[in-house]
Amino acid sequence: MGFTILPNILGQNGRTEKTKGSLSYRRLKYKTGAKQKDPRLLISIPRSFTQGMKINKGDRYILMIGDGDDAGKARLLKSPNGEGSRVQVFSGCVSLRFGYVPMLGHDAAEKEEIDVRQVEGGFEIDLPQWFSAKV
Repeated sequence: MGFTILPNILGQNGRTEKTKGSLSYRRLKYKTGAKQKDPRLLISIPRSFTQGMKINKGDRYILMIGDGDDAGKARLLKSPNGEGSRVQVFSGCVSLRFGYVPMLGHDAAEKEEIDVRQVEGGFEIDLPQWFSAKV
């Protein structure tokens, strides 16, 4: 048996328009087994979706929350002045750890899939209901 090309519809630059990433707000465990007091915000995007964007380990991104027509969305944009979360690049994903977010409080939330789209200078994500309810 041979192989047949599977037809598909690609977006701009031969890439899909959006993909699934993940967002969580969890308390991480220390090596001793104890958990952190405050939860930490973590956003992960598949590495394959970032190809051609020149994302390097150590780049910093800021998280911007939408309002009005953009309520329920957030943007991750490369920081022009060194503020924000430092990018961690793994073989399968790009990870951004934003730490404790006072606006979200102390209630942890497990990892959820989110829609991710490329925008100029970064990414746009759809926030989970528990997140957008606190904005």
